[in-house]
Amino acid sequence: MKKSARSSRLLVAALTSTLLAAPLLPEMSHARTDGFKHYISDELTVPVRHGPGYNYKIRKLLKAGTPVTVLEINEEGWAHIQYPHKGKMLEGWVPSSLLSTQPAARQQLKEAQKTIKDLNEKLQQQNTQLTTLRAENEDLKKRLSEAQKQLFTLKKDYDHLVKTAGNAVRLDEENQQLKKDVARLEQENAMLKDQIAHSEDAMKRQWFLTGAGVLLLGLLLGRFFRLPQRRRSSWDEL
Repeated sequence: MKKSARSSRLLVAALTSTLLAAPLLPEMSHARTDGFKHYISDELTVPVRHGPGYNYKIRKLLKAGTPVTVLEINEEGWAHIQYPHKGKMLEGWVPSSLLSTQPAARQQLKEAQKTIKDLNEKLQQQNTQLTTLRAENEDLKKRLSEAQKQLFTLKKDYDHLVKTAGNAVRLDEENQQLKKDVARLEQENAMLKDQIAHSEDAMKRQWFLTGAGVLLLGLLLGRFFRLPQRRRSSWDEL
């Protein structure tokens, strides 16, 4: 039973490879492509034979999407390939029509899904970064608004200080001028006090002299008017 099943699988694979009429690599049918990487096409399995022909025994059935290295392609369109198997690199022959320069559709789908998954993860990361940046932007806007308010307040305070400082300078100048005026007035007051003192002394002396003159005049007048009375008295006594 096992031998018949294996024979059936090999027969199907052989028929499949025979029925493929149009080669996928016509430009390479008579060229050597040493080291050029290809892939088993989207067939389920492809038989790898010991030699370049259907009369050679099948050595291995490769699944679609298996990467192989084409060593050469002969004139009959058979490709000499190298493929991995259990950690080793084996060689065999397959029709070049069963090779493709692109990975199998399922492999491409897996890669596309992986790419989409990676892109979605990057998109999520970028969305998260965008959300963070937006939050930071809003925070910066608030801080900028607060800074502008503080700047406006500081500018008003500065203008007030400049105005106050200007007034202080003007007041200081006026104060200095007042001090000079006060010193001048104090000096004039001292001079006036001195003049008043001298004037009072002169007036006192004048009053003293006047009083003394009046007193002296009174004494003289008194003495003058008393002498005749005394004479009359003496005459009366006589």
